[in-house]
Amino acid sequence: MPAVEKSGVRMLATEPQRRKNGFGWPLHPLQAVSWVVAGLDVGLFAVFCLPLYATATQRIIISVFYALSVILMAAAAWGATIKDPVDPKVLLKD
Repeated sequence: MPAVEKSGVRMLATEPQRRKNGFGWPLHPLQAVSWVVAGLDVGLFAVFCLPLYATATQRIIISVFYALSVILMAAAAWGATIKDPVDPKVLLKD
């Protein structure tokens, strides 16, 4: 590895380690905020919106569809986060 001179100290130059997916540490602050906001959205809907429906049947139906949409959103977010964001052609060697 080539040596790099920095402030009079010789250091070995190393390439920064590439993240393989979005779950790699450290998490980006906006990623963590988005998870908190999504969780708050679910909780706030349950506390403030569900009681607005008149009958228990309406609340159950709305809850089931909302839960399905949250599960679908979480699965899509997990699928997008677990993917390697690098274009495969970039990794090809000449």
